[in-house]
Amino acid sequence: MSEWVEIYNPSVNPLQLMHWTISDADTAKKMRIADSSFVLEARQFLVVSRDSSLFDNTSQCVINNKFPALGNSGDELFLRDGNGRIIDRVAYNESWGGAKGRSLERINPSVVSNDKRNWSSCVDPKGHTAGKQNSLFTKIIPSKLTLTIAPDPFSPDGDGFQDAAGISYSLPEQVATVNIKIFDVRGRLVRFLSNNEPSSAQRTVFWNGLDDEGLKCRIGIYIVFLQALNAYRGVIEQKKTTVVLAAPL
Repeated sequence: MSEWVEIYNPSVNPLQLMHWTISDADTAKKMRIADSSFVLEARQFLVVSRDSSLFDNTSQCVINNKFPALGNSGDELFLRDGNGRIIDRVAYNESWGGAKGRSLERINPSVVSNDKRNWSSCVDPKGHTAGKQNSLFTKIIPSKLTLTIAPDPFSPDGDGFQDAAGISYSLPEQVATVNIKIFDVRGRLVRFLSNNEPSSAQRTVFWNGLDDEGLKCRIGIYIVFLQALNAYRGVIEQKKTTVVLAAPL
């Protein structure tokens, strides 16, 4: 995977990046983001990298072959404005995440940069979210596990209306591994919807009413069981609720 960093403008005003620089721990070697006027609009992302192979056409990016070679651990990144003032700085460590082809993500941009609890590995299937909101982004970490389903009842009959049930959850952890199982009222497992999947604190998973064999489940009440394994402490949170699979009259 190509090395890259992402700059986010969290303010409501555009940001002029002319003469702003990026460097690693070797601060004598600064890479200038733009030599002329370059505006990063409010609440927009900019990706800075050595090459463009990682990004799609929707990403706003700057490609510069002077982009610093970043160490896997123990390196630093500095972002300076045109007057040389440090705007942001992070000294990261491999224990924060970002290994095995997955980018290291900042969970909330308003939390201090060097708080290791505010970083972890991207949970997007692609391994990165370059130029887009981070897969782990969370405004507020809830104090306890919540689990809701909508619509309830739902009717997966292919008419384009309430064909899937959205299983939404919030976890009291920034990163977790999640299992979601669907049981019938007799306690038989009909669908293993999420099997040890990495997850951010908030997510919605959809159930289309099919079992693990791809067959449509019968009309009735089903039990949704969610189990979350904390990535750091190994503590398991779990919760269950019901959903009704219905059919139009």
